[in-house]
Amino acid sequence: MREGKGKRRIWLEVIAFTAIMLGIHYLFRMKLVSSVVVWGIGLAMIPLFDYSLRRGQSARAEYYEMTAYMEQMLCSYKRLGSVKLALEDCITIFTKNSRMGKALRKALYTLKTGEGIENQEITRGVLQHIDKLYYSRRMLLLHEFLCSAEKIGGDIAEALDILLGELQMWKRRTALYQKKKQFIRRESTLAVILAGVMCYISHLLIPYNFLPELTASLFYQVFTAVTLSGLLCIEVIILYKLTGSWLDIRKVYRRKNCRREAESEFPYWLLSVTLYLQHDSVLHAVKHSLKQTQGVFREEVQRFLERMYEEPSSLLPYTEFFSRLRLPEIQTGMKILYSVNTNGYQETKKQIRFLVEQNNMVMDKCECNRFDNCLAGMGLLKQIPMLIACVKVVFDMTIFIVMTMGNYLQMVG
Repeated sequence: MREGKGKRRIWLEVIAFTAIMLGIHYLFRMKLVSSVVVWGIGLAMIPLFDYSLRRGQSARAEYYEMTAYMEQMLCSYKRLGSVKLALEDCITIFTKNSRMGKALRKALYTLKTGEGIENQEITRGVLQHIDKLYYSRRMLLLHEFLCSAEKIGGDIAEALDILLGELQMWKRRTALYQKKKQFIRRESTLAVILAGVMCYISHLLIPYNFLPELTASLFYQVFTAVTLSGLLCIEVIILYKLTGSWLDIRKVYRRKNCRREAESEFPYWLLSVTLYLQHDSVLHAVKHSLKQTQGVFREEVQRFLERMYEEPSSLLPYTEFFSRLRLPEIQTGMKILYSVNTNGYQETKKQIRFLVEQNNMVMDKCECNRFDNCLAGMGLLKQIPMLIACVKVVFDMTIFIVMTMGNYLQMVG
């Protein structure tokens, strides 16, 4: 059924593009060869265009399914205190045929029977199955924490509230980012259309008696074909760039980008540590957090742990954490973490709440900066169609001037 709909959609796209191409062929007075070249390039781009549309729809559905699951899981676990019962709650909000609905039913079946789980805790194995379908750092952290809570027990209501609050902040940031991407997409499509109109208007600036001679020239035909093909390619490329995953997938940096790695990873790591602090010491919370780290950041956390074992009461392990980078957010966060480690129980609770507030601000700033950097690059792409159109107009005017001068020299001669 889906394959039939997909083929029908592609055929409709081909027919629509062919109709547009016939109009372009007439308006720009293109020769058959030039039109066929542009038409062929456009047909070659249609699969990528169709894939980008489908990828955008899939990414949107994936994001909404995952966030709905995480919200329900957090609320249900807080109320029921059991992964099994929380999963049964989550199943009720998804249809049987949805991707998440199928994943949850399979997870619950596995949790009841233990089928396919070997050499690991059954709860961890079940939740990892969902992680593989919806890879998200926040969901990985949630599942890891729930597995730990199932094993250790204790009151984790405050930790669940921290995760729920952070999830709401992430949803607001993501919604704003996606709205901006949609705005850029509309702007880029309008820019391509206006670029095409601008190219056509250049014809109107040329005297009518010179127009047949201009459009018959090889230079005009080649450059027009190149220009129109370029506009088509730019439109599809921008669409492709704007339709990626909505999830918070970890970006892998090279070792030389240690500063960016630290800026990106620190808020996630500190969130993980804060969750485990609800029922663990700082030392054990940091040890648990290693499961969420990779690369350069993991090496730094391991060094931090070693220093903590050697000097459990010293401030130095905290102040030396990525000290060479001189990042104020990290320095502030580590100092608060040290305060949590040295204060009494009542004071520790206050410090943890302050740590959560500070980390939320750091994470908000970090992700907003990342989104802004992505949007800046996309904003540059949408300027390309008008640049191409300007080059085309200048080229047409140059050909016209050369022809005019040629005719004038012939008359003088």
